[in-house]
Amino acid sequence: MEPSATAVVASNASAQSSPSSSQIPDMVKIGAIPSSTVMDVETSMLEPVQHSQTSCRFVLENKGILHSHSKIILQAKAPTIQPSVLTLSIDVAGTEYTTGSHNNVTTTTTGFGKDLTVDVVISEAGVVTAAVVGNHAGTNYAVGDTITLDASVIGEGSDTLAISVASIQEHRAYWPIQVGCMGAVSRARLSSGGKTLMEQTDFNHLTSYESMFLSNEHNKEKEIFQNGRLMAHGFDLEQDNAGTTPGKAKGVKIDVGYDKGFSGDVLGVIPSQIESASESEFQISLSDLFPFLRQQQLPLYMMKEQVTITLEFAPQTERLWVTSGHVVPSVELDVSATRLVADYQHFPGEMMEAFARQNADLALTYMVYRLSKTSIDAGTSQKIRNIGGNGRIVTQIVSGLEDTSKTFLKEPLGKYSSVAPGNVSATQGGEISLNVKYNNHLLYPEDVSNFAQHQHNTAQSKGMVPFVTRYEYSGEGGSSSVSDMGLEGVDLQFLDGGFCWQSHRLNRNERINSRGIEYQAQYNLNSGARVQRVWLEIARVAKLTDGKFNVIDA
Repeated sequence: MEPSATAVVASNASAQSSPSSSQIPDMVKIGAIPSSTVMDVETSMLEPVQHSQTSCRFVLENKGILHSHSKIILQAKAPTIQPSVLTLSIDVAGTEYTTGSHNNVTTTTTGFGKDLTVDVVISEAGVVTAAVVGNHAGTNYAVGDTITLDASVIGEGSDTLAISVASIQEHRAYWPIQVGCMGAVSRARLSSGGKTLMEQTDFNHLTSYESMFLSNEHNKEKEIFQNGRLMAHGFDLEQDNAGTTPGKAKGVKIDVGYDKGFSGDVLGVIPSQIESASESEFQISLSDLFPFLRQQQLPLYMMKEQVTITLEFAPQTERLWVTSGHVVPSVELDVSATRLVADYQHFPGEMMEAFARQNADLALTYMVYRLSKTSIDAGTSQKIRNIGGNGRIVTQIVSGLEDTSKTFLKEPLGKYSSVAPGNVSATQGGEISLNVKYNNHLLYPEDVSNFAQHQHNTAQSKGMVPFVTRYEYSGEGGSSSVSDMGLEGVDLQFLDGGFCWQSHRLNRNERINSRGIEYQAQYNLNSGARVQRVWLEIARVAKLTDGKFNVIDA
């Protein structure tokens, strides 16, 4: 019996509206969708459902496919930084004061300032001939404040000495240059129905490692404006007496990509776009917070549970670095400015329905980073410890040392760096000797202690060479490795061994046994207290069944 004409038409229509399996692109895998596919993007500005100075949380809408480059907007309030004394004026030089050079003399004032010290020179006649700011410029001074020096040091004298504040120093504050506004985020969590899909602990520290692999051009042309991250390096070329540049490399400098305008050996201000005093807004891509989104996207329309993003913030004194002064400011985030710019992608309805039917049990495989950290006391040279991973597939290990004495005062990297051991001489640093033991095997036939080999292993593990110099990685090369210029008045020697991260690619493609992974580290010339951080890159599988995720480590 032949089908009726109506049935034939209905059959053809059904065939046209239901694409075959080969016609359905993988809509969650980035790069798998043909460029000719029709796509609409809907953008929503989501306010956090909870926000404080310690954390915030967003709830996503269960529609479309979440674009991986959706962004979270953060804005720091202009920090309150009390001005310090820049120059002093000798109004009355006095007589009969104690002859000599007296450094760091304590003071009192008629104003509200405090903590100023003064270097003063008194002639044989007992007259004050010079008075400059000592090792502490103080805070909260104003022009015209009268300064009185400690009489127990300079003597009582006669013809009462009169010194006043001639000018004050205003201080600027910036995001740490290698992590930008991401330095404000200590933890990031992506959850579905209360189940954690991915969590990044000490995210700001791990971002310092990831930043080594961004090209100079990428930093200079994009990151500096998007999130305040600036690690573009340029060569500092030596000039001859005629003022021409023969091309001999003198060292490296940080290239901010604009006409800087030099004043002596001090680099002009960083572009106002990353100066927090301007209260500029900066953005963090979701793919930076959760790296697995660089390869795949979330099909929110297939998810029936609530999807949330939670950020925990660093302490308020660990968000911005100040260019000078003696106090690190407490910096608040502008709660009213925080937003999630969520881009939802929509494809033709029949395609999205067909993809959902074809992937009723959708499995997403990706990597997560599990942190283990411990304190290392000053002078401790050897640290052998179990860092976990038992029963799991671990593909990579990332480790670094934080110098706990680092603050955000004249420290453009803040505390988000991994330090090399202390210098032995001007051109040679200490040593780090490393090995990894798992499944009863050592990763390296003998302990690795050569910094060139450490950097090579790190490049092999990441799959690309880090964009840092030898001086930045190990502290080797001495001060001649950097420019004589500074960054906002800070000597570039702050780069000395500030990016000494190590990573290791586990090469046996096997599950870690019940003993876990033993990390064997020995630090030669470990001066000062340190925090050792070790992240394990672990394979994870999230299975979406009937709109609900079930998450397991692979």
